[in-house]
Parts: sequence; C-alpha cells; structure tokens
Amino acid sequence: MIGAITISPCVLAKALMVLSILFLIAYSVAHWTDEHQVGGFV
Repeated sequence: MIGAITISPCVLAKALMVLSILFLIAYSVAHWTDEHQVGGFV
C-alpha cells in the first residue's frame, strides 16, 4: 500500500505528460488535415 501511494505521483505525472503530448500531436494533425481539406495554407 505504501509503495503504491508513493509511486502514484510519478505515474500520474508521466501519464499527464504522455496525454498532453498525444493531445498536441492530435491537434496539430487535425489542424493540418483541415488546412489541406480546404485546399491551401493560411
């Protein structure tokens, strides 16, 4: 129990970092595809 409690913050921090990176990648890909669907760069 104590080990799980002490390791939780590290796991949460890593999970948040991975989720934020994935969100940035998904956002950039969606923005890029939107620009190309319109047919030009802004």
